[in-house]
Amino acid sequence: MLKTRMSQSGFSLIELAIGLVIVATLLSALLVPLATARSTPVQ
Repeated sequence: MLKTRMSQSGFSLIELAIGLVIVATLLSALLVPLATARSTPVQ
């Protein structure tokens, strides 16, 4: 991995955006089945 000096902090804006997209995708993948299971009555 090449270390590029884009910003002084640990993450660049692009890396932060990619991380947020991944976290949002994982959260939606976890929350959608819970929401559908909660909305449909258990028989």
